Amino acid sequence: MFSSKSKSTLFLASMLTTASMSAFAMNSGDSEHNHDFLPQYEGKAVIYVYRDEPFYGDSKIALEINGEYQGHTVGDSYVKKVVSPGQVSILSHSENVAQLKLDVEANKHYFIRKNINAGRYVERAYLDVVEEQVGLEALNKISSLN
Repeated sequence: MFSSKSKSTLFLASMLTTASMSAFAMNSGDSEHNHDFLPQYEGKAVIYVYRDEPFYGDSKIALEINGEYQGHTVGDSYVKKVVSPGQVSILSHSENVAQLKLDVEANKHYFIRKNINAGRYVERAYLDVVEEQVGLEALNKISSLN
């Protein structure tokens, strides 16, 4: 759909406009190499919130981390946020407000799956913490689709 040059330009533009939030695709590959992707931010924690559900992929669902609006997620996408250790509040706004509170530690990575289900009028969101390997596999799948 896009040439390599167009993809590079789009990637650079998104990196420049998203500041501390990144919604970029990681390189696909086997899980042994995925740990190379997980950058360490000295004294910080990294949170990945992703959507990989086959249904409701076009639904834009707002995401907030520690009171800061991160944008809207759609199917097969993820958001990366670097945070300070301590309690982190993640909110997803749709028909309901899904809330997840985490106590995060420095130099660790956290993976949150954002599940979307049918609601009464619009979709409802749910937030679940998943194991690192499950999260890495989902991010690889998302990357290979984008």
